[in-house]
Amino acid sequence: MLPPQGLRNLLTEAAHGVIREHELARLIQICRAISETYIRTYRSSLLSVLSFHGITQSDLAIDSVAEMFARNERGEYFHFGDFLSSFGNNLGNIDDVGLYNAFRAFTWKIANAQVSRSYAQHDPAGARISRNIRDAVRASSELHLTEDYRGKVLQTKDCDPLLHLEPFPTDLLELRLSEEHMHQRSIPTTLSTLYRILRDQSTYRRSVPLIDVVQMIRNMYVQPLTPTTELNDSFELHQLREEELERLRRQVLQTVHEKIIVTYYVKRKVTEQVARQLSAIITRIVDEWFEGKRVTNSFYDHTYAIAGISKEQYEQQWRKRIEYLTRIGREMIINALDADI
Repeated sequence: MLPPQGLRNLLTEAAHGVIREHELARLIQICRAISETYIRTYRSSLLSVLSFHGITQSDLAIDSVAEMFARNERGEYFHFGDFLSSFGNNLGNIDDVGLYNAFRAFTWKIANAQVSRSYAQHDPAGARISRNIRDAVRASSELHLTEDYRGKVLQTKDCDPLLHLEPFPTDLLELRLSEEHMHQRSIPTTLSTLYRILRDQSTYRRSVPLIDVVQMIRNMYVQPLTPTTELNDSFELHQLREEELERLRRQVLQTVHEKIIVTYYVKRKVTEQVARQLSAIITRIVDEWFEGKRVTNSFYDHTYAIAGISKEQYEQQWRKRIEYLTRIGREMIINALDADI
């Protein structure tokens, strides 16, 4: 692919905050095209989790571009300044093709970070499994983490990874893993079982995308993310003092209300009225969690109290949003309780 004409000048002007409006629009278009191309290469299993919550590939690309064009206090697009300064005094020696390839890799890195953040927000359990896998792999003598066209990949250390062969079919690998690993449920032992399965065969590659391993472990051990999942049970909050409870409650509500604005209202996925209703519903749910009593109301009960909608309307238009927002709040509370233990 030929580099866009004038890319060097566009980047330089953006880095110094002097780029003109029509040139800024062109640079945004270039960045969005690169981001969308990269995001399309992501594993369908991860993108399907985000799609479940109404987050499209285009949404992810727009969020990536918004991150790239953040300004500092001097009005400069500092990410572009950081990119150009990484070349030091050698920028003039880089031809246009080399500059474009480096900028494309830079854009991919920001897009990857955006997808990872979105995934962590929409599937906290999956994100936690991913972190635990990466921590375990650092201490592993059997597997290591590498990267290829599939993204982050777990690969055997001490034997030929057989990269010339076909990938190990995900459904078959998950079946083998569940059959051979029925009792031990720790991440390190699961990874050791995975290693043995990969090592003791020579039909498929001895590598597997990290996100696929996350989904396998999620399917085996964690409550699946399905349309019928509703987590509205109470918490054991007696270990926190009253002032700690109130501070945590405010933090949860602030985070979730900001998410309503950024994810739904700013992107025009809901009207101002619906955004306010979502905030009121989440406040009712979170307040009930913090009352310290057994939860008796469903998410629909809270939604009906605020919006007065039918169950059919709730299923079609509200449920996914309510479950996504409450999942964020629950994860914050769980993390706070884990930190306190």
